[in-house]
Amino acid sequence: NQLFTTVRKFQPSEYFGEMALVHEYVCPDKSAMQAMTDCILLVLETSTITKLKLEYEQEHFYQRMELLSTTKFAEHLSASDLATLAEACVMQEFSPGELIVSENDDAQDLFMLAAGNAEECKRTMSGEEEHVGDYSKGDNFCE
Repeated sequence: NQLFTTVRKFQPSEYFGEMALVHEYVCPDKSAMQAMTDCILLVLETSTITKLKLEYEQEHFYQRMELLSTTKFAEHLSASDLATLAEACVMQEFSPGELIVSENDDAQDLFMLAAGNAEECKRTMSGEEEHVGDYSKGDNFCE
């Protein structure tokens, strides 16, 4: 006479609860969890996750503000507009040789180079790669 139906058995290092969503595992909602053996759980409470996320966002907001202020795009923005834009920006990092945007991408984003250098190349009709231009800190480009 069982009170619960077993939906899934978890093994060590597997996730359940809200953090499982971070790891792209879909957990059944509103399930009961019951220990089948002696268990030790490491619990990261929602309030702690929220606090960490806010601290992370705050730290990176100031970093985005600083980086954004070095771009040509932002040189005529007010402090308020700069802050609004910094909140909306996503910071991405690329290694040397890593493709930022492919010529065939349907990208419609605005890229603001806050650090480093990048080059623009296009394929000619004969299939050869042609150097079009260089970009450095402060430059922006669209695709």
